Amino acid sequence: MKKVVLCCLGGINIAIAMDKFLDGFLAGYRTQTIVCHRRAHQEDASKSIVGQSVFFLWKPNDNALRPQLLLYTRLYQNCSPEDLALAKILVRPGSRFLRDLSKAKKFTNEGYVSIPQVYVLCNDDKTIPEEYQLWMIQNSGVQEVLEIKGTDHMAMLS
Repeated sequence: MKKVVLCCLGGINIAIAMDKFLDGFLAGYRTQTIVCHRRAHQEDASKSIVGQSVFFLWKPNDNALRPQLLLYTRLYQNCSPEDLALAKILVRPGSRFLRDLSKAKKFTNEGYVSIPQVYVLCNDDKTIPEEYQLWMIQNSGVQEVLEIKGTDHMAMLS
């Protein structure tokens, strides 16, 4: 059977795939995403440091920060104007699915918990502060950490 290395887009999707398809993965590779706790779902993390205002892209009462400004100041601040323009076109509403995850089963020892995790730390990310990235690494069972200095949330573009 062939095995793959998954590169994550969002955090929870890679964890669910690893837990469902038990024998297909060599490693989970994460760049600028939420790392799920090895035996829990994302909701557990939201009760800790994620719930603090430092993590949120904007404060709940801050109506002045528009999505376009958010892209420029927090997500694509080190990217080219062309990449930023494309991102503005591709913006869509999303969900963290916390209500659904609160009802889901915990991850299994045979699936997600048993698969090696690699995290790429990007130290100029304004969305997921370095302090929180380090907290996730320490509390989630990540086996290897790589660092790309001077990169923002869009590490492949900055």
